[in-house]
Amino acid sequence: MTEDLRRIEAKRRGIVQWEPGQTLIKASELSYDREIARGNYGTVYKGRCRGFPVAIKLLHNQHLIEPKIEELKREVEIMSSLRHPCILLFMGVCTEKDNLAVVMEYVDGRDLESIVHDKDVVMTTAQQLLIAKGIAQGMNWLHCLKPEPIIHRDLKPPNVLVTKDFEVRVCDFGLSCVKEKFDPKAPPKDKAVGTPVWMSPEILCGLPASEKSDVYAFGLVLWELFTRKERPFAHVTSFSEFCDDVIDRNVRPTLPDEVPKHIRRLIKACWHGDMDKRPSFEQILEKIDELVVTNSIKDKVARNLWKILKETETASHYPFYAEWDNFIEVLCGALGLPLDTIPPESTIYQCAKAILAEEERDLTSSDAAKKFLVSCESFGRFVDVFGPLRSDILSNFDELCRTGCFHGSIDAKEAERRLTGQRSGCYLVRLSSKDNCIAITKRHKHGFNHQRAFRNEKGFNIQIGTKCHLFPSLLAFLNSPQARSKKDGLYLKCPCFTDSKFAQIHKKGAEEREVSYVGLDYIREGLRNAKVSSSSNIYGSSTNNNNGNSDNHHHHHHHDGGGHAPTISSHSASNSNLVSHSPIYGSEPQVVVEEEKIRKKKKRLSWRKSKNYE
Repeated sequence: MTEDLRRIEAKRRGIVQWEPGQTLIKASELSYDREIARGNYGTVYKGRCRGFPVAIKLLHNQHLIEPKIEELKREVEIMSSLRHPCILLFMGVCTEKDNLAVVMEYVDGRDLESIVHDKDVVMTTAQQLLIAKGIAQGMNWLHCLKPEPIIHRDLKPPNVLVTKDFEVRVCDFGLSCVKEKFDPKAPPKDKAVGTPVWMSPEILCGLPASEKSDVYAFGLVLWELFTRKERPFAHVTSFSEFCDDVIDRNVRPTLPDEVPKHIRRLIKACWHGDMDKRPSFEQILEKIDELVVTNSIKDKVARNLWKILKETETASHYPFYAEWDNFIEVLCGALGLPLDTIPPESTIYQCAKAILAEEERDLTSSDAAKKFLVSCESFGRFVDVFGPLRSDILSNFDELCRTGCFHGSIDAKEAERRLTGQRSGCYLVRLSSKDNCIAITKRHKHGFNHQRAFRNEKGFNIQIGTKCHLFPSLLAFLNSPQARSKKDGLYLKCPCFTDSKFAQIHKKGAEEREVSYVGLDYIREGLRNAKVSSSSNIYGSSTNNNNGNSDNHHHHHHHDGGGHAPTISSHSASNSNLVSHSPIYGSEPQVVVEEEKIRKKKKRLSWRKSKNYE
C-alpha cells in the first residue's frame, strides 16, 4: 500500500497521522501580545496564530544546531498528537532563525503554584480533589499511550494550568521522552532530568524515568495542593543534603492533621520509597473518586446510594455530579418510595430539586432539553442538615418549605437584604454559607441577628440566651415557645417570604390546587377529610336544616329528571375557597367536611328542586 493510500485509510478510520512539516508555522503567522510566564527554557507570550488566540513559547536558546532543531520538530509532532481535555494542546513549531518557538493552546487561567500560594483564593476540599483528578486523568492518558508510554519527568505545580472553572491542563512537556528501557547492567546516569524537589529517589540515584517517578512527583503536588504551604523541602539548602534525606533517610514533607486522613494515605502511597509499591494513575483515579464521595457525604447510607449512581451515570462528571433524573430515581428506590408518589408537579419534588440540583450550562440545548445536575457536595450537605436519610426526609423538608421561611443556601449579606424593610421579629431560615448547619437571620429594631443551629443524632442544638436547647426537628423549634416568645425566646414573629423560591413553589402549588379543587366531582371523590378555609356553605348559599321534611319528601326525588348536581358559580367557588392552605398564605380554620354531611345536603337540594318543579 502506498503512503497516500495509507493516509486515506487512516483518515477513514479516524487515525491522525502527522506528515513531516505539518506542524511547521511561519514566523509571519505569529503575533505577540503580553508575557504570561517565564521558565528555564523559554518565555511564554499570549499571541495569535492564523486568527486564533495561542500561547507562544519563545525559546531562550535561539541558536540550536540542525540536529537539535530536527529533534524539536519530532517532539512537537509527537506532542501535537496528544489529544486529551487535561493535556495542553501543542499546535505547532516555528524553526525560523531568531524565531524558534513552540505554539500551544492558550488557557485563560493560572498555574497551580500561584493559586495554592494565593491566600485570597479559597478552595474547598471538593475543588482540590477536582484539580487532583484532572491532573491524574492527564497523566494516565500519557502513561497509557501505545506502543510506549510518555513520561512527563517534570510534573510540578508550575506545570499545571487551572481555569476559573477548575479545568486542568498538564503542560510543559519539554522534558518528556519515550519511556526508557531499564537495563540493570547499565551504569547509573550521571545527569538526572527534571526539577530536583519533585524527583523520586530512584531518579536521584540515576535510574531511568518511569511512570512511577511521575507518581512520586504527583504525591508532592498533592501535598502542596492540600497543605497550601511553601514549596516542599524549602528548608534544605544543600543538594547533597537533600539527596541524603530523600534516598537514605526516606524524609518527606510533614503532613498536617488538617489534611483529611484518607487524602494523607493517598499522598503517602504516591511518594513511597519503593517504586513498586506506588499506585498507578489508573488506581489513583479510582481512589480519588472514592475520596470525593467520602469527603462530601458523611452519612453511610447516603454514601452507598451515591456509589450506586456510578452504574447509571454515563457522563464524565461522576463522582462530582449526577444527572437529576438518575438521582431522583435512585433516591426514591433507596427510600422505598414509588417514583409516581412524588410527581414532578408536586411541591415535594420541586422543593427537593430546588435545593439539590442546578442547571447544567449548555448553550446547545433548548430549555425543554436542559439537564439538571446534583453535586455530591450538595447531597452530602442536605443529608447532614436534614437527615438522616430515611423515607420521610423529603416530606419533612417539604413541610419546612411550606412555612415560607426557608430560603436555601444564601449568605448573611443576602439574608439581610431580603429582610430590609421588614418589621421587627421577621425572620428567615437558610443554609449557612460556611458550615453544614442552619442559620436563622432575624430582623430587629437595631438591625439583624444571625443564629446558628447544628444538627446531631438527636436533633438540633440551638442556643437561646445562656442555655442550649435540643429540638427533634426545625419545625419543632419554630413552633416552640423558645422560638416565639419575646421575653424568654428568640421572638421569631413572622416568616419572610421575599425572594424565597421555596415559598413561591408552595404559593404556586396552593393556587393550582385551589383551581383544581373547585367542582363537585372533587367533593364527591376525595374530600372526606379535607380542610376548608371558609365558614360559608360549600354550595355558596345557606339552606334550612330541615331534615324532617327532607326525609318525608324523599319520594319526590324522581320528579327532577335525574337530579342534576347543582352548579357552583365562580363567585361561590371563590367564597368557598376549597383549598388546603398553608399557614403562610392565610388563616386555616379547622373545618372538616364529612361525606355524610355532603350526602344529606345533596338530598335537601334535590327535595327543594323537586318541590319547585311541581
